Amino acid sequence: MRKIVIFGAGGLASEVFDWLVTYSEYDIEGFYVDPPNETRVEYPPIYSDITKFKGCDFVVAVGNTMLKEKFYHKAIEYGLKPCPPLFFNCTVGLSSRQLVDLGTVICPSATITSNVTIGKGCTININCTIGHDTKLGDFVTVMPTASISGNVTIGNKVTVGCNACIREKLKITDNVFIGMGAVVVKDILEEGIYVGNPARRIK
Repeated sequence: MRKIVIFGAGGLASEVFDWLVTYSEYDIEGFYVDPPNETRVEYPPIYSDITKFKGCDFVVAVGNTMLKEKFYHKAIEYGLKPCPPLFFNCTVGLSSRQLVDLGTVICPSATITSNVTIGKGCTININCTIGHDTKLGDFVTVMPTASISGNVTIGNKVTVGCNACIREKLKITDNVFIGMGAVVVKDILEEGIYVGNPARRIK
């Protein structure tokens, strides 16, 4: 049985733990928690010396895109390997399955249609939809119930908030946070936080 380590200590890590048990054949070695999180005592914690897990697969179950990237590279530095894409009871077009990079998690009830490219270390959360020919960069987080139309290009370390909508054929640059319920109707070419309907930059 393949072994996997989960990087994370919050709710998403707990969910990924449960989904790995339910939908995969992985043997979960434990969590790397920094600092130690005693609320997760029911799971096997790893507080130090992750070098002993060299060669194991890993997944980063963290919503924050900056921390996600940090943990991803830290795990590789210690000799762990990003896991193949994890498809947890979701609907993903056959063409898209070949275009999802390592360490990406597609959560239950997400729907991804045809020819969608998704970078490494991404999280596509529950009940999201992503339309045809869309491209997501690395370490993107798409929150529950967000909807991304077809032919959208999204950069690296972008967060799409719960129930946010992105119109077709738009471009979103790197390091953008799109707030809950925001409606994006034009390109976002400047880093920052965007909220509202239509979405506007506030920071």
